[in-house]
Amino acid sequence: VLDGMYLGSSPGNFGQVSFYDAARGECYRDFGDPVGVASRVFIEGLYGIRPNAINDKLLIAPGFPQSWSFAELETPDVSFAYKQDGMTDHYTLVQRFANPLGLELRIPARMDGIEDVLVNGEMAEVVGLSAAVVGYPALSVFAPAAETYDIEIKWKGNPINTTVPSVQVTPQSGSAFELAFD
Repeated sequence: VLDGMYLGSSPGNFGQVSFYDAARGECYRDFGDPVGVASRVFIEGLYGIRPNAINDKLLIAPGFPQSWSFAELETPDVSFAYKQDGMTDHYTLVQRFANPLGLELRIPARMDGIEDVLVNGEMAEVVGLSAAVVGYPALSVFAPAAETYDIEIKWKGNPINTTVPSVQVTPQSGSAFELAFD
C-alpha cells in the first residue's frame, strides 16, 4: 500500500511498476493491472463475493470488521446490503448473472445461539462450522438459485469472544522466520 499509494511518481494512483523498480523508472505507472488486484481485495476480501458459475454456486463470505453494523455494495453482477439491528442481521443480495446461482452465505457467528434463519421468508438450511474463520465459529446459510435473497438471521445467547491471538514474527538468519502466538 505504501509503495503504490505514496512512494511512486503518481501518489494515490494504483501503479503497475513499483517505486522500488529503479530500472523501469515507473514508465508504465498508468497501466491497469493493479486496479484488478485492488478490486479483488474489496470484492472478494472485504465483501466476500466469490461467484463460481461453472459449479452454479455463489459464495458470499464477508470479511467485515466486527464493529461494522452495516455495509452496501453495488456491482454490475451483484448488489449486496448488510444491516445489523440489535440481535438480528439482515442481508439482501441481488444477482444479475445470466443464470442465477445457488447461494452459500458464510458469516462469523457473533452469538452462541441462533433463534431463526429465514431466506425469502422461509426457514433456511444452516450449517455451523467450528473454528472456520480464524479461530472462531462460522455459520453457512444455503439457498437454491434465485435472483434475490432476503436473509434474516436472529441471534440469541451470549456474544462469542472473537479475539484473534496476536502473532509475532521474528526474522532469523537467511530467509527463515520464527512465529510466536499469544
